[in-house]
Amino acid sequence: MFRYKAESIFSDWNVSLKALISITIIALGFYLNNTLYLLCLFILTCSLMLVAGFRLRELSKLVLMLIPFTALYAVFLVLMSKQAMILALGLRIPTVIMGFSFFTSTTDVFVLVKLLKKLNAPKQLYLPVYIILRFFPTLEKDYEDIRQIQQIRGFHYCFTMLSPKKLFRFLKSYFLPLLYTAFERADELAIAFYLRERRDEVKRSKRRKKNE
Repeated sequence: MFRYKAESIFSDWNVSLKALISITIIALGFYLNNTLYLLCLFILTCSLMLVAGFRLRELSKLVLMLIPFTALYAVFLVLMSKQAMILALGLRIPTVIMGFSFFTSTTDVFVLVKLLKKLNAPKQLYLPVYIILRFFPTLEKDYEDIRQIQQIRGFHYCFTMLSPKKLFRFLKSYFLPLLYTAFERADELAIAFYLRERRDEVKRSKRRKKNE
């Protein structure tokens, strides 16, 4: 869902334009409160993802994956006596995630980092961008690995499993391992980027010495 798709028709588009589309979707997803407007935005975003080369199965898998977390937040809204926001929440979360996924799946992270470097962007800007855009595709792969392991162990989660017991088991079997993996991958990506930067600095210093 978040992995770069070189075959997408949007892959050759200008990075700034893709970023603008993605930011617009995410901003509208957070800003809109009207359920009808959110439904229209959700349908438009799904259509955009299908045009970008995603299969309907991939989109449905994303929505199903978000159901347990949406359900937990829905319980919180019920306790806060804000039941009217539940439907809007169910549309808001997938729309925002798909808006971000559109950019990560159609943009090569290294091309983006090179562009930021050419624009003399500070390291404090392109370092987080690099880590975030590498982090989510890696996390997606880890989730698939965890899902396959849990299926081998006999636990297969589907959208019909909305009982509290099965939701708790889902969180214990999927969410906790994924959370541990997320922290581990974030450290690995930060170290990898730091070493890459150090290597580039060493190469630049060697070139300067040769020129002198």
